[in-house]
This record gives sequence, structure tokens and C-alpha cells, in this order.
Amino acid sequence: MNVLKYLAMIVALLVPLETRANHAVCPGQEVTVFFVNGVYAEQNVKDHARNLGTLSASKGVSLDCVHFAPLLNHNEVLKLDLLEATAQKTRELGIDFLHGSGMLLRAIVPDTWFLDGVIDAAYSRNAIGQVVDADLDEHMKAYRDALALGQRIILTCHSQGCLYTQQAYFRMTEDERAQARFVTVVTPAAEVPEGGPNTTLYEDALAGLFFVDAILPNIGNTEKCVGDVTDRWTCHGMETSYLHGTHSREEIVGNIIAALPQEASGGTVSGVVTVDTGGGATSVSGAFLSICTLQEGQFGKFCDVTLASTTSVSSGGYQFTNLPPCDPCRIWAAASVGGSAYVGQADFSLPANGTATVGVLLGPLIFN
Repeated sequence: MNVLKYLAMIVALLVPLETRANHAVCPGQEVTVFFVNGVYAEQNVKDHARNLGTLSASKGVSLDCVHFAPLLNHNEVLKLDLLEATAQKTRELGIDFLHGSGMLLRAIVPDTWFLDGVIDAAYSRNAIGQVVDADLDEHMKAYRDALALGQRIILTCHSQGCLYTQQAYFRMTEDERAQARFVTVVTPAAEVPEGGPNTTLYEDALAGLFFVDAILPNIGNTEKCVGDVTDRWTCHGMETSYLHGTHSREEIVGNIIAALPQEASGGTVSGVVTVDTGGGATSVSGAFLSICTLQEGQFGKFCDVTLASTTSVSSGGYQFTNLPPCDPCRIWAAASVGGSAYVGQADFSLPANGTATVGVLLGPLIFN
């Protein structure tokens, strides 16, 4: 057995067993895409989340690493559900709830059948707030559970559901916001948190009539909405319109994909291996190198997943390409110089599709 292979074996023994295991890991950060339904659409929320996942998978997204999950905006009867959405919108606009509700609702329902006895009945300001907050509490728990696993979260929504995601944004801490992205579909809000994308159809007559101060329509479809196009609800529906039409469907899925972490490939780590033999550092012409991710354990940080390794280092220089991002990462090295064994390590971080230059200084291998 030559010296270099011997050193490689020693380093393999020095690195904990977790490093050498054949881990089935995602090449980058895992993601959960949450979907929140709009008014009177609770029965379809699971289908919408599933369809978004299927459409994303058709574009090459791995469903092992990107998960799609429904979040319920529990629906009341249609009249009260609309009133609930109106209460959320008037809060955003800073308009008095009772006055604002009447003003906004009369914009789409001029007659009094909707308003009679509703605003002053059981669904008062406080009752509506309690219903909204109960759903929002459940949403926040799901978001924080995913964040606690180290995932990025993408908050997708349709119509009233986007008022929930907007309120969730204001409940988040700065650290939580850093790992959250927003992709909205016909949001009634005046803006999307963090400047995220929104898709609203020109054909969506309901949005044009009702969504005061909302983001302007930005896209049209060549396909007709499914159902009676004279019904203003038809072209507002997630399934009957936004996921039915090719243009809007492609934009929504494209926005989700753009919100994912960058592809975990293309990263480059380069540097030089040098050995301190006691008379100063000198480069080596051959070495064993291994790059791994780091995890915190009982006895400090340890190698968890091996990303790359080589037994050939030309003139002391090395380069690894097409690596997934890692932070922190560690490079282990071992070399033979003049018949003596030297080992060393260095820690670094590699951003997605980024570069890192890491020098590794080796010292003599000493057994106590």
C-alpha cells in the first residue's frame, strides 16, 4: 500500500462514520410551498396544492426536496366569507370596518340582500377578527414548523388567501422573513410582501370590480374560463381560470420555481495545499482531499455528508466544481512529503452557484 493510500485511510478513520454513510440528501435546501385558498374554495385547497406540485414537477422540480402543502382558510357561507375578506381589506386600508364594509360590498352587490342584518349581526368586528386569527394561528404554526427544519417556505395563495399571507408576513420575525418568499395569485392587497410576484388576469372581472387599491392585472389567457363566462366568479377561480389558462398557469409555476433556492450545482472550491515541514510551508504534488458539510454534535462540529474527494492534487493546487452550497463546510487533506505524513483541515462556506478559495496548511501527523 503506497503512502498516499495509507494517509487516505487514516483520514477516513479520523472523519466520523456519518461522513462515510451514503446519505440520500437533497442537493440544496428543502422547501415547503404552502397554498392558502380564497373565498368559498376550502373544498379545493388540497387539489390546488397538489396541482401546483404536479405542474412544478413537470418543469423538473424534485418533489422529494420541494413539498406542496395546503393551508385552510376555513370558509363560512358565501355572504359571511365575503364579509370576512372585506374586514381584512378594510384593515389594510385603514378604513373603519363598518363604514368600509358597506362601501366596498356595495361596489359589487348594490342591492341590500347581502347587507341586511349581516354587519350588525353576529359577525361583528370582533367575531370576524377571531375567525381570521384562528386560521392565521394555524398557518403560522405550519410555517414555523417548516422553518424549524431548516427549510425555506414559499407562501402561495389565491384571492382572500393572500390577505392571510400578508398578515402572516407582519407576524414573522426578521429571521423568518429571510427564509420566506411570496407568490400571490390575484391578491386583493395593495402589494406583495418582499416585492414578490403576483398574477392577475385581465379576464378577472371580479377583481376589477371589487379589489380596491389592488395590483393591476398583468396577464391574459387565450383560453376561455371554464363555465359560464358571464358569471364574474368563473374567471376568478383558481382552477377554472388561473390554473386552466396556459399563460397564467405558466407564470404562476414559473414564479414558484424562481422563488426556490438557487440550483444546488455549479459551485466551485479552489485553493492550494501546503505543508509546514518545520522549515516553512511548501506546496505538494499529491494529496488526499475530502470536502464535507458540517453538523453540530455532542463533541462539536463533525462531518455529515461528503460532497467531493480526490487523491490527485497538481502542484499543490486543487479545484472542485459542480458542488452544492454548504455553510459551514470542511476540507480534509493528507499528504506524504519525504516519507513523512501530514494532515490538516480548513472550514469555509460555499454559496449557491458561488466560488470559494480555501488554503489548507498541513502539519505532521502525530499519534499520542
